[in-house]
Amino acid sequence: MPCGQLDKRRGGHRCAACRKSHIRCDGLSPCSNCQTRGVACSMPRRMVDVQIVNVAPDPRQALVVPSWKHVGFFHQATGELPLSAIFHCDQMLSLSQTDEDIFRTISSIGQLYAAHMGFGTPSSRCEAHLRTSLKTDKKLCREKMRRQRNGRALGFLPSAMVLAVAEVRFEL
Repeated sequence: MPCGQLDKRRGGHRCAACRKSHIRCDGLSPCSNCQTRGVACSMPRRMVDVQIVNVAPDPRQALVVPSWKHVGFFHQATGELPLSAIFHCDQMLSLSQTDEDIFRTISSIGQLYAAHMGFGTPSSRCEAHLRTSLKTDKKLCREKMRRQRNGRALGFLPSAMVLAVAEVRFEL
């Protein structure tokens, strides 16, 4: 006796007319019920041609932004300097997470330090770009300092301290 998908006696393999009338269907085409009643017999389409395709999942990626690893290198670079305690205080850490300019500068310094220590050797072109970027940041910081006539608002000070590290470590 046929079983499973080949079993035409099962209700799932009834023609449309037998399904509508709620009667048993022999599964032939045309079925005996439709022949007897003189009705057009239409069988449901079979799903024999279904192909199962295995799809490999996307490779998992780290949840961390790649430039965050350079922040660790920045802290290694500043560890030997007298300024290092300043960079580990809560206010500076939160600024490095909220101020895009400070974060970019810290990340660039970390990348340069990593290259000098041999952790991740970027091309000389990349290193030149990082140096140029830090020099540009330094110029922008100087401009902020010149514009800031009022001594109360010292928004440029954290940037200036971070850029001082670049000057000391990498002679910019």
